[in-house]
Formats: sequence, structure tokens, C-alpha cells
Amino acid sequence: MKIVGAVIGSLIALVMLVVVLGALGLGGRWVNMKVEAWFAPREQNIQREVFENTKSYNEAKEQELVKYRFEHAKAKGKDDTATMKAIESAVRAAFADYEDDRLSPELREFVRHCKYGGAL
Repeated sequence: MKIVGAVIGSLIALVMLVVVLGALGLGGRWVNMKVEAWFAPREQNIQREVFENTKSYNEAKEQELVKYRFEHAKAKGKDDTATMKAIESAVRAAFADYEDDRLSPELREFVRHCKYGGAL
């Protein structure tokens, strides 16, 4: 009888150990998810800020704006207001959150014209 009691006690202890280890594993996963949910957006914001400060990103934005400005000047020469309005709308969308102070004065003025109106 003592042997049977020891075997049953050992089995109960083993089951409890498995349950405790499973709970610890699930608890660890839950903590990991919470930590990841807190850190991931911050890490992504840092990566975005670093990318937006790279030379290649800023040069590409400047080239894009030069292209828009050229197309706008062509449309202005043809007195094509529909094309000019479309280009201005595209510039507003593409440069909505871009820092204008990174641009040359001529391009900065063009962006401000597209965003807020006024003469060029």
C-alpha cells in the first residue's frame, strides 16, 4: 500500500510540475507579448526617423520635387490649370509631413505655393 501511495503521490507531483511549467511558459509568452507591444512601435519610430534623415531619402525627395516643379512649369506655360491643380495636389500629398527647411529656397517656395496657394 505504501508503494501505491508513493506512486500516486509521485504522479500527482509530476502532473502539478507539468501544470506549473506550462503556466510559467504561458506567462512568459504573455509577458513577452506585452513587452514587444510596448517596444515595437518605439523601435519602428526610431527606424523611420533614421531613414528620414538619410542623405539618399532627402535627395530622392528633392529630385521628386524638381520633377513636379518642372511639370508644373510646363503646365503653366500651356495654361493648363487642371494639370497644375493635379500636380499641386500630388505635392501636397507627397510633402505633407516633410520638413521644408531641408529644401533649397526655390523648392521650399514651390512647396509652400502648392500647400497654401499664392503666387510663384
